[in-house]
Amino acid sequence: MAAVLADTNTGLKNREIGDLLARLHMVDSIPSATKRDRLTEAFVVWQNKDHNPARIITFIVRAMEPVNYRDCPELFSLRRDRLNERLTFVGLHINEKGQVAKGALAQTLDEATRAATSIRDELNRRKTHPEVLRYCSLEVLKLDNFHAFLEAVKSVFDRLRKMSDE
Repeated sequence: MAAVLADTNTGLKNREIGDLLARLHMVDSIPSATKRDRLTEAFVVWQNKDHNPARIITFIVRAMEPVNYRDCPELFSLRRDRLNERLTFVGLHINEKGQVAKGALAQTLDEATRAATSIRDELNRRKTHPEVLRYCSLEVLKLDNFHAFLEAVKSVFDRLRKMSDE
């Protein structure tokens, strides 16, 4: 979990990690360490102290509150998918409300990937042109396949129109 939440490019900022740890009264024993090491250490210290993952789950839920992503819903989707790929091994997932809930239990890496991967990730994996993704981004995030594909087709025609006018 710490690897996702403290990822160099897409993770929480140092200040966000510190604020969340303080709000949840979790020990921040190595604040000068890398974000990943800092968060991992905080999780390990708490787990060893309490022998209960509740506080760590609360940290994840607070980090994934949808209101924090109102200006960047793609980041919510990305973090959620990456967290879900790990959580599926213990039969949990993060739902669209940012809450940790019971979910499918994966036994293999393929099962975990299938359970966690969003349509947007799949389109990126297939090297879909960025212009197509730009046009159908909201529909993809909503998992609205029909409208996503409709917007993608419209984007191709719009681009052809613009290119032929040049």
